[in-house]
Amino acid sequence: MQEENWHSYDMETVLEKLNTRVSGLTDKEARDRLLQYGYNELEEKKKESYFQVFLRQFKSPIIYVLIFAALVAFSLGHYNDALIIAVILTANSIIGSIQEGRAERAISSLKKLSSPIVKVKREGKIVEIPVREVVPGGVIVFEAGDRIPADARLIACVNLKIDEAILTGESVASEKQVAQVKPEARITAQKNMVFSGTLIVAGHGEAVVTATGMNTLMGKIARTVHEAKEDIPIMGRMAHFSRWIIKAVLLVMAFTMIVGLLRGYSFYDIFMVVLSQMVSAIPEGLPVALTVALSIGMYRMAKKNVLIRRLAAIETLGSVTAICTDKTGTLTRNEMTVTRAFTGFKEYEITGVGYIPEGKFIKDGKVIDPVQDEELLFAIKIGGLCNNAKLYREEGTWRLFGDPTEGALVVLAYKAGIDLELLNNTTPRVFEIPFDSTSKLMATLHGSSDKKVV
Repeated sequence: MQEENWHSYDMETVLEKLNTRVSGLTDKEARDRLLQYGYNELEEKKKESYFQVFLRQFKSPIIYVLIFAALVAFSLGHYNDALIIAVILTANSIIGSIQEGRAERAISSLKKLSSPIVKVKREGKIVEIPVREVVPGGVIVFEAGDRIPADARLIACVNLKIDEAILTGESVASEKQVAQVKPEARITAQKNMVFSGTLIVAGHGEAVVTATGMNTLMGKIARTVHEAKEDIPIMGRMAHFSRWIIKAVLLVMAFTMIVGLLRGYSFYDIFMVVLSQMVSAIPEGLPVALTVALSIGMYRMAKKNVLIRRLAAIETLGSVTAICTDKTGTLTRNEMTVTRAFTGFKEYEITGVGYIPEGKFIKDGKVIDPVQDEELLFAIKIGGLCNNAKLYREEGTWRLFGDPTEGALVVLAYKAGIDLELLNNTTPRVFEIPFDSTSKLMATLHGSSDKKVV
C-alpha cells in the first residue's frame, strides 16, 4: 500500500482514500482485500532445518582448509590423520548445532503473539474475527486491555490511553484524540493514530485500518532487523587468521616445490612432501577448541537467564562495556504495587508483590484487618471505584487490563477483601472526569440508594 500521512488527513479524506465507511466493510469486501493485501502477520525469517544449522557450522575458511587437508591425507593413505580431522570437524559442528538449537527453542517459547481475536465492524455490526484476517479499510473496535492488531486512524475514542513503550520506550501511556495533526508530526505526536502491537490501558475507541502485516510500523522494524547484516568480530578475526595461514602454507609449499625441483627430485616426490607439509601446518584442534570455549560461555550465560542465538555472539557480548536499552517492559515488568497507605496521621504497610491479590496490612508493627479500620477501608474503596483497570486470572497467572497505577489500587482492594464487582454494582458510576496531564487527576461520581458520592 502507498505510504500516506494518514494522521494529517481529515476523516472524510481517510475514508475516501481507503474506499471504506464508518460502518465497516462488507464480508465480500473484506475477503477481496484479504486476497489483495494478504494476511495481517509479520514475516519471519525462514527457519533453518537441523541439517542446515549443522552445515552452517562448517562455514569458515579454516574449516574449508581442514576439509581439504583431510581429503589430501586420505588420498596419501594417511587414514588415521584423515579420520581424526573428520571426527574433530563433526564434533565441532554437533556441539555448535546443539547449543544453537537449545537457544532457538527457548527463544521460540518466549515469543508471545498478539491476541488471536479482534472486534471489527461489518456493515454496522460488531463481530469477532482472527487478527490475521484484519485488512486495510476495516474498522476495528477496542477497549482497555486489547492489543491493537494493525496500524489505524482513530474514528472515535473516549479517554483513550495506549501503552506505546514497545515502539517508543516511553513508560507513560500516550493520550489519544481524533483530530488531525501536522504532516511532519513524529510517531509520538501522532495522537490520532494507533499502532500494531501497542496495548490499550484505558478508554475505548474505533479506528479504520491503514496498514497491516509488514506494512505496519512494527513490520518495518521487523524488516530492518531481518535485513541487518551480522558482523561478529571473532568470525572476522578467524577468517583473517585462516587467510593468513593459507597464504603462509602456499608460500612454503611453493618454496619447497621450487627448491626440490632445482635439486633434481621428481615432481611426485616433491608433491607428496608438500602435501604432507600442508596437513601438518593446519591447526586441526583450533575450531573445536573455540567452539568448546564459546559453549562454556553460552552455558554460563544461560544459568543467568541470558539466551544467546549464535555461539559466536558470546565473544562480542564479553566485550560489551555499556548496554543501551529502554526501561519499561525490558528492565522492569511495568507493574506497580501499593506498599504504603496514609489516611490522615495513620500510616499502613502492605505486603505482597505484583498483581497477586494476597498481602497483609500492618500498622505499628502489628497485622490488622482493614475491614475494621473505617478510614483505611473508605480510602481503599475510593481507589477501587475511581478506577478503570480490571484484574483477572488466566492460566493460573494474575493479569491486568488497564493502567499499572490503577491496577495497583485494584489489587489493594482485593487484598482488603473488597468485592469490586459488587461495589460497582451497588454504587454505579454516574459521571466521570477522565485523567489528563493538565489537571493530573481523575474523578468519578457514583450513585447509591440515598445519595451521590464523588
